[in-house]
Amino acid sequence: EVGALDMGTVPDFLPGRRPFYNQKDRKYWEKLWDVKLSPDPGLNLVRMIEEAEKGNLKALYIMGENPLLSLPQPERIRNALKSLELLVVQDILTTETTHPAHVVLAGAAFSEKAGTFTNMEGRVQSFEPVVSPPGDARPDWEILDLLSRRMSHADGYSSIQKVRAEISRRIPMYSELGKSGDESWIREMSNLRLFHPDEEGKSISFSPVISVDNEVFDKAYPFTAILGSLRCHLGSGTRTRLSDRIKDFGLKGEVEISSEDGTRLNLKVGDKVKISSPDGYIERDITLKKALTPDRAVNTMAINNNEERKLMG
Repeated sequence: EVGALDMGTVPDFLPGRRPFYNQKDRKYWEKLWDVKLSPDPGLNLVRMIEEAEKGNLKALYIMGENPLLSLPQPERIRNALKSLELLVVQDILTTETTHPAHVVLAGAAFSEKAGTFTNMEGRVQSFEPVVSPPGDARPDWEILDLLSRRMSHADGYSSIQKVRAEISRRIPMYSELGKSGDESWIREMSNLRLFHPDEEGKSISFSPVISVDNEVFDKAYPFTAILGSLRCHLGSGTRTRLSDRIKDFGLKGEVEISSEDGTRLNLKVGDKVKISSPDGYIERDITLKKALTPDRAVNTMAINNNEERKLMG
């Protein structure tokens, strides 16, 4: 996410998209925060799970994510989370991941709090609450501010305006935040740009495409699952699948296979099939698609529902 990258909540970047390995940038934030920063990047989500399995990660604070639904191998994820000494989950809804948590903190939805969105083109849009948070729910920044005070950091923010002011003051690319009404643009200060700039040699690095043509497939699993999102759902559907309006569309996450594969397997539209992998199985209705080209060595099967990520190896 653009905002996560800009605010330093990704494991290998400081605020403003500055890499941890840059000593000058580390010194800048060390002075502001009055702490010593390691030059080593932090753990990404997959590494967190691996280290929790080994017993090296003792505590995890999860905000607005549902790894027990969005990640593959849910039983492995569940066992890793259970091995933690402390699991804190902060979300707006009860999810699969809140169940094993030792502490659940009720956050506020976007319509219940103030904040900003930074989109992919660099536009920063501010928003205000239209309703109050229900019950004891609080905006994320307020929960973190209260937690910080409990941990003996006396200088809290007390308002969203103070948070925005510090961002504008400390992160040059957000220097215009709050100074031009409800909308502003980030100032591109980093060479880690999201799109090709006009200057040669300043574009973001891309990873090469890795071909799977030479991989050895298990003959017991001749189909390859291609996972995608349903048009009306966002991500794993943690929130959108609870919407009554979306339920009215009757989306079932059918499995799509080529018409030729359907004929060869004696399947027709509406048939229910059981699909298994080394990591689990699901049962879904079949839809035949002429546009899907079969490959007799490795057939292609499309599953348009992120809930089926448990099938991934």
